[in-house]
Amino acid sequence: MYIEAGLNDSAPCRFLGAAWTVAAAIALALSTVGCASEAPASGWSGTVDTLSTGQISVNNPHGSLWADGDGWGVNEELRIGTLDGTGPDMFGAITDFEVDEYGRFWVFEGQAQEIRVFVASHPTIGGITVMPWPGGFDDAGLFYTYGIDPTVEDDFALVMVRHGPDLQPIDSVAPPEYPGEREMYELRNEHSWMMTGVPYTPSLEWHLTREGTYWAGLTGDYHIFQLSWQGDTLRSVRRDYEPLPVTAADLDQAREDLEWFIDAGGNPDWSRIPSNKPAFEEFMFDDEGNLWVQMVAEGDLEGRLFDVFDSQGRYLGEVLLPLSVDFYPA
Repeated sequence: MYIEAGLNDSAPCRFLGAAWTVAAAIALALSTVGCASEAPASGWSGTVDTLSTGQISVNNPHGSLWADGDGWGVNEELRIGTLDGTGPDMFGAITDFEVDEYGRFWVFEGQAQEIRVFVASHPTIGGITVMPWPGGFDDAGLFYTYGIDPTVEDDFALVMVRHGPDLQPIDSVAPPEYPGEREMYELRNEHSWMMTGVPYTPSLEWHLTREGTYWAGLTGDYHIFQLSWQGDTLRSVRRDYEPLPVTAADLDQAREDLEWFIDAGGNPDWSRIPSNKPAFEEFMFDDEGNLWVQMVAEGDLEGRLFDVFDSQGRYLGEVLLPLSVDFYPA
C-alpha cells in the first residue's frame, strides 16, 4: 500500500517502507493520513544519549508527545488492483512496491516474477523474488534487490545488491540477521526436512530506507535500530511497553495453525511457546522519516494499532487505522 499523508496545511508525507493490502483483497491502495514533518520540541520526557561508538541511543517512556486531539488518522483515497481480468493490475502475489521520484508505481509481482510499472511505460525486469521482498529505491535513484551470494558454494545465501540508475549492479552486502538462533520446530526424515517457527517467539524485521540505510527491529523487546549499508549501528530506539500474555485461546489457535505440521509427522513441544507475545509485528516509515510500528494487539485492534516515532526516534503516539493491514499479502 502506498499512502500519501497530510495534516492540516503541512506538506504531505508518504509511506514507503513496506507493501500492505487489505487482507480481504489483492489490491494496491493509496490513502490519506494526518502527518507532520517534525515533532514538538517540548513535552517529551525520554532520553537521547550518544555512545562512545557514535551510536545514538533513544529511550522512550510510556508517555506520548501528542496531546489529546492532536493525533493522526488514516482514510483511503485510491486503490489500484482488480480481482477480475487478465491485465497488469491483476495481481497474484504482491511482494512489495515502491514509488520513485517521478510518481511511478513499481509493483513487485511475486507470482509472475515481474516488476510492473504504472503511470509511465518501462520494460519488465526479471529477477529473484523472495517473500517478504525487501528492495526499493533510495533518494539518489539507486535500486536495491535480493541476489544470490556467489561466494557460498555448498549452501544457498542471499545478499542485497545495489544497482545504478541503469539497473547495473554496483555492489552487494549481507542483509541484517537475527542475533542468535531462531526458535524453530523441525521435522526430518529420509524423504524431507521442514521447519516452522515456534509461535509467539521474537523475530528480526528490517527495511531499507530512502537514504540507503536499514531500519531493523527486534520484536521481542521493542528495540528498533538504524544501520548503515555496511551494517554499522547508527541509532538505537527503545520504548517501555507492557507485553500481552499468551492466553489459552492463543495456544488453541497455535495448535490449529500447526495442524499441517502435525499431520506431516511433526511433534511440536508446546512448552517452548513463551508466556508473553512479542511487542510488535512489523514496522514501516514514511518519507519524512517517521517510523510506524504495527503493534501486537487483540480483537478488532489486530493489524490496526500503530505506534509512531519521529525521525529522531522520539515516540509521538499511537494511531488506530480504519482497516487491518497485511505486510505480506498473498
